[in-house]
Amino acid sequence: MTNEIHRPLAVRKGFIYEIPTRNSGCIPNEILKMIDNEIHKLLREYPCLKGEISEIVFEDIGNDIARASIDRSMKIRLKFNVVAFSDKKIINSILNSSFISLTPKDGLLGFLKHEFIHMLEYRHCKLHSEDIEIMWNNICSGYYANEILCDSLKYCNLEKNDGIIESKISYYATISASEAIAEACSSNVDNNLIKTIKRLVKERWN
Repeated sequence: MTNEIHRPLAVRKGFIYEIPTRNSGCIPNEILKMIDNEIHKLLREYPCLKGEISEIVFEDIGNDIARASIDRSMKIRLKFNVVAFSDKKIINSILNSSFISLTPKDGLLGFLKHEFIHMLEYRHCKLHSEDIEIMWNNICSGYYANEILCDSLKYCNLEKNDGIIESKISYYATISASEAIAEACSSNVDNNLIKTIKRLVKERWN
């Protein structure tokens, strides 16, 4: 059984926006400042996440740009790809690329917003679960994300199937309800379904 769930996106003395960092010494200050600026914007948009992020970690996370994770001690971490973020050319190339499997995003802000939505889901599960096991099951199953996705599809008179989810959101959104919600909320192009998902997330999770 896994003990950690991953969601595959001011710098002073080991802190970014007052959040402790790990392995940030190899990250150029210019990139740390960029990360700090985007986190600042996102915490203004999602103020309920202030104080919820235990740590920002730079490590090898494979092909992901960033990840939001939570463990069984309920610590939420935001992880960054240390290889990509230690090199300005690499991260700029990634951020300026188009990914056909994802919704269009506003650069680093969009990729981080995807992860922040996962963290909103984690927080919501923590607040609305009777104990850790129920919380863990709700996160693993995407229980509350599925509620929002199903309600949004219903309000838009759409069926729930991968074809519709891919055409209205993205291919990556077909992986799970949690990814569908994160993909919709981090998209910079709206349609009725994406607008509805964004509205319900704001009403229910933020």
